[in-house]
Amino acid sequence: MTQPLPFAKRESSVCEQCISIFQGRCLLYTADDENAWPLPVHHQTLDSFEAAVKSGCVLCHLFSRYALRKFQDDDRADFWLTLIVLHPGSRWKWMASALSMDSGYDGPTKSLEHGPSTMSETAWDQVLKWNRECCSHHTVCNSHRDPSYLPTRALDISGNQNDDIKLKVTENHMKQIDDNKSEHEFATLSHCWGRNPIITLRQENISHFQDSIAMTALPLVFQQAIYVARKLGFAYLWIDSLCIIQDSEEDWRHESALMGKVYSNSMLNIMATDSKDGTQGLFRERSSLDLQHCVIRADWTGIAPDSFYIYDWMTWDNLIVRAPLNGRGWVLQERILSPRVLHFSCNQLVWECHEKDACEMHPDGIPTIFVNFDTQVKIMDPEAYLKWVNTWRQIPFKPTMDVGHAIWKRLVHLYSQTRVTKVSDKLIAISGLASRMRAIMQNDEEYLAGLWSHQLTSQLLWKVAPNPIGSRIPRWRRSYRAPSCSWASLEAEIYMPMEESAVPLSAYIDIEEASVTPLSLLSDTGEVVDGHIRLKGSLMRAELVSSNEEESRSKMDLWVNGMETDSAISLDEVRLEDSYSVVYLPVAGVHDPDGDSQAVIGIRALLLLPVKGKPQGWYSRFGIADTWHDCEDPEPMNHLIRVMEDRAFNDESLCLEGVPRTIMFE
Repeated sequence: MTQPLPFAKRESSVCEQCISIFQGRCLLYTADDENAWPLPVHHQTLDSFEAAVKSGCVLCHLFSRYALRKFQDDDRADFWLTLIVLHPGSRWKWMASALSMDSGYDGPTKSLEHGPSTMSETAWDQVLKWNRECCSHHTVCNSHRDPSYLPTRALDISGNQNDDIKLKVTENHMKQIDDNKSEHEFATLSHCWGRNPIITLRQENISHFQDSIAMTALPLVFQQAIYVARKLGFAYLWIDSLCIIQDSEEDWRHESALMGKVYSNSMLNIMATDSKDGTQGLFRERSSLDLQHCVIRADWTGIAPDSFYIYDWMTWDNLIVRAPLNGRGWVLQERILSPRVLHFSCNQLVWECHEKDACEMHPDGIPTIFVNFDTQVKIMDPEAYLKWVNTWRQIPFKPTMDVGHAIWKRLVHLYSQTRVTKVSDKLIAISGLASRMRAIMQNDEEYLAGLWSHQLTSQLLWKVAPNPIGSRIPRWRRSYRAPSCSWASLEAEIYMPMEESAVPLSAYIDIEEASVTPLSLLSDTGEVVDGHIRLKGSLMRAELVSSNEEESRSKMDLWVNGMETDSAISLDEVRLEDSYSVVYLPVAGVHDPDGDSQAVIGIRALLLLPVKGKPQGWYSRFGIADTWHDCEDPEPMNHLIRVMEDRAFNDESLCLEGVPRTIMFE
């Protein structure tokens, strides 16, 4: 607990039960407070809790977002609510709800007046302030947009709010206009298509759409997006389903390759963040308590009085990260490349640009306590990235790699948590980001289906994230979309290694060649038809065997050259067999950061399988193994190191025929 907060004398409205928590004996539990149980009860019944919420208790309202959704009517008799106030150093911190308390909070504490919905005048006033500030003062936000750029087609929404719209082909209309800057400004929309059929541009209706598109024929989310764009002064709006010919593969391929430019050169991207489909619209009703700040005055026995800000540390998660729209793969680049974004979330408007993340509750920018891995995703500048990452990390980030690679690896992790309806879209849906990253990288790099040619060794060490309850399970590689060496070949959450000076690595492979063949000449960052890496390394025979220690099939023991190793295994796909014969390829050594810097304490290796139908020495990726030094039995690690250091070691049956220690990895 740091300096007392400069709060106003009037604290937030809270119920008697909440007030009692912050009076009398202080309930700050540490790991050794076993005698403190059972804990005092906050509310005895669900009815009591609901009554406190309805009466305007700000703290109970915060809890209600989580507690009430877990209880159905038949659970009411078994309900009680206990509040655990945890000491910051407690190892029980994981037990806490999503609410936290802080006396070092650096955001606003005075609740502003907010309207009953996200289309209220107060909400619009705030949007205008954000937009005006960004357009007038944000250098980064205005540096990437080409003011002369126009998409192939756009919706002409000029006119009054209820007027019908029409489709304009820019080469026939907009490029004939004068140099009036505002004529070239357009907005875009990001939305979920959903399962309900929506109106789309097709070859048969192009002429009709150029004459008129009835507002009544549009889904609610389109109607409200047009309302927003018109209110902000835009004459043109770009919507994918109405500006790309949906039944023309040729037009789709051409336009999908340009989508990065479309969003990069828009003035504003309107995001239907809380909508699962077009029927749900943009605007949401809300309670006056949704945007209230919660300030509590604590007067505990034996402790100097202090005021605390009670906040939901998952606010950004609930408003943005877990919202329906941001689970869609295409949306990540739409969100990042657009100079400015306006989210229509579940209970407030949220602003994102390259220099600010803000919401109605925190209009001047989200407080430092909210900054984490999932905030400020639009940061693409290396210097700004380092400043951001060191804001929320407890240990300063000192990358040994090009910062551009660190940014890309973060983007890959974020993107891998989304989904694409068509598996073939995996690379296309991030191609605009790849094109932007090329300008950021410090080296003249070749893009290789989700990987980059510089520092390629470490990029090969991606792994599938462990599957928490409810997450997507990695799938089989049923259809080709990228070589297996790339994370893009798999539909799964991916972790990319983030090297730091504290964990130095040494390379055990030499990459001789790496290439991919793009499907289209229009873009080298989109779909590919094949790709491979030619490399030299130490190849060893290995066996993966289901462990007897746990029932889970994902727990495997690794034997290399007949010796059991202490290895953590991550398979790329769900496998059901009890054992596998694989090839073990050491890729990098992990050195001791605290002791002898030359001592190898671990080996990061790829697990490979021969490619069926290909010559000897062609392999695909099966998974990854982190092999560690075992103090009780160091021989397996010592054996692996001896084999790698012996450049004469070569199992000819594992390599390309007649080429020692060399394989083709696809």
